[in-house]
Amino acid sequence: MKNNQPLMDDGKTIIIKSTVTKDPATHLSSTSSSLQYTASKEDMASQFTCMAKHVLGPDQVSSAEIFPIHYPTEKVSLQVLSPSPIREGDNITLKCQADGNPPPTSFNFNIKGQRVTVTNKDIYTITGVTRADSGVYKCSLLNKDEMESTQIVTVSFLDVSLSPKGNVVKKVGESLVVSLEKNSSAEAKVTWTKDKRTLDKLPSFSNLTYSEAGLYECDVSIEGIRRTFFFKLTVEGTPKIRSLTKHRSTDGKHKVLTCEAEGSPQPDVLWSVNGTNDQMSYVQGKATYKLTVVPSKNLTVTCEVTNKLGSDKKDISVFSRKY
Repeated sequence: MKNNQPLMDDGKTIIIKSTVTKDPATHLSSTSSSLQYTASKEDMASQFTCMAKHVLGPDQVSSAEIFPIHYPTEKVSLQVLSPSPIREGDNITLKCQADGNPPPTSFNFNIKGQRVTVTNKDIYTITGVTRADSGVYKCSLLNKDEMESTQIVTVSFLDVSLSPKGNVVKKVGESLVVSLEKNSSAEAKVTWTKDKRTLDKLPSFSNLTYSEAGLYECDVSIEGIRRTFFFKLTVEGTPKIRSLTKHRSTDGKHKVLTCEAEGSPQPDVLWSVNGTNDQMSYVQGKATYKLTVVPSKNLTVTCEVTNKLGSDKKDISVFSRKY
């Protein structure tokens, strides 16, 4: 029996011979049987037993036997044990395996054309790899180079250069060229943000405005590697008053003057008269100043705005009577 299935004599790979002898004195019979079996590597775990049957008793089954089957190596397999992606500076561990019994214990590793022999082990490690270590790796049997296995190993890398970077100061109306250069082992994903808000594309500045000032960040990534760069753009300009207006307060007793200007750094304001309820706002280079006055006579009021680059001023007439 093989794995509890009966074997049949085929005269070639399975030959069974049986003999029966009879004791002349006791007339008892003795039966013996021999099996000649041509094994294959599939029989590594096969269990062989013999069974004796008799009409007057239960079947008798021998204990199972498992035989060591020796066979030559037919297949070599190379594995990359290091997790993907492999980045510059990582280690690459290669494992060479082969079938056969007994299995091989020593191998040749072909490291991009350079042979390395390892004995009594099946692992080889390359430490601190660089992009130059990308390529074809092989392993084979010591005495049979043609029986080999191949793996392609890619070492991931990402080189990025951004211009400009750091703090950038430009004048309003000027241009600014932003250049991003990248070199990578795979197609890189690029994301731009301004003041943490996502942009659709790489920023371009042909005629700078105050609203374009801000913190620009560039995130470049491939699987397993990420690079982040930034530049902070400051747009400066001489203050310019865009409008100087007046209107009556809601209670009709005061005059509210509004002076709107552009400039960077943020301009300081100087009014030619005293007033109350001074208000000021400054957003993206635009400044708004408000002054509440109670004129006792007709006045000419001057709004003057100043920063380190220069100044501008504008006058407005304010009448004491209601209007």
